[in-house]
Amino acid sequence: MYASARLEAQGYRADREATSTLTYPADNESWFSTAGVRAGYELRLTTSIYMRAYLDVLKTISQPSLHGGGAPLWQVSPLVGSVGLHLFYTLGHDHGRKPLFD
Repeated sequence: MYASARLEAQGYRADREATSTLTYPADNESWFSTAGVRAGYELRLTTSIYMRAYLDVLKTISQPSLHGGGAPLWQVSPLVGSVGLHLFYTLGHDHGRKPLFD
């Protein structure tokens, strides 16, 4: 798998005299990309309803961070993961697998 995204930070301080490291206004953006693997399992519940679980593990290729006034606002982790569970309904072709429930 490959994923790419853009981080953006914008801010506006009405109080210019405040003790903050943010610039006035704060604005920064950075692109990052990740690559990794996905593992999953699909379970047929009925003849047309399926459940799919998956796990993604992605390594950050570029290590961006957002800064405002020289202070770090956000930094991307070197390893990113996600877990998902999908329930879906399909029409048409029967894939030949026996359903869990009849």
